[in-house]
Amino acid sequence: MSDFVEECLKAHNEYRSLHGVPPVTLNHEISEFSQSWAEMLLAEKRFQPSGNPSYGENLFYVYSPVPNFKLSPKSPVKSWYDEIKFYRFGEEPVDLTAGRFTQLIWKDTREIGIGVARDEDTAIVVVNYYPPGNYVGAFRKQVPPPRAKSWLDWSSWLS
Repeated sequence: MSDFVEECLKAHNEYRSLHGVPPVTLNHEISEFSQSWAEMLLAEKRFQPSGNPSYGENLFYVYSPVPNFKLSPKSPVKSWYDEIKFYRFGEEPVDLTAGRFTQLIWKDTREIGIGVARDEDTAIVVVNYYPPGNYVGAFRKQVPPPRAKSWLDWSSWLS
């Protein structure tokens, strides 16, 4: 497993743990699909979901004028998690403005596949999720709020 994939998987599970949902594991078959889609998007200079109904999917695109820039494996996951600000816990969403966040945290998702394609100035990251999430009527159960910090976590702030 490449360092990028390993760190991206780790970032997924760190964010998922904040919400008390089970960790995901890497599925190599799903990763092959994700990698193929990322490479096709880069080659064709497109940015769109695959439309594969078997998976949920998050995409990340970055362009840099700095040749061969460094892409942090945490950047895509953080950008998806940052959509938490658009999500209202305990309510069914009226749109999927926070859809990348909710797919990242979706409780029943157990496996992911990670693909990254890049050239000198562009990178595309594709993560597919199985089973997929974002089903109407299931958000309240599948996307719990972050767990409260314990007293021990906060006690250091009091001294």
